[in-house]
Amino acid sequence: MTDAPMRIGTLKKAMEGGDTETLFTAAHSLKGISGNLGARAMTTLSERLQVMGNAHSTDGAGELITELEQEFKQVKSELETHFQF
Repeated sequence: MTDAPMRIGTLKKAMEGGDTETLFTAAHSLKGISGNLGARAMTTLSERLQVMGNAHSTDGAGELITELEQEFKQVKSELETHFQF
């Protein structure tokens, strides 16, 4: 819950700076976090960003990061409701 926003921020900075290695690493971490939570949409978006980073591309990353950020907000809200953080 606390690591994901930091990783999303890292994705944004990596995209803006064209740092595909950091994009890959942050996306890989988010894929693991979201997979552990069972957040499939987040996992899929993270995997797509990971593939981009591996391909040394940031084309379209901004849109995916925005979707990922929105999905995280929804997942966080659902977790807070169910587990009352």
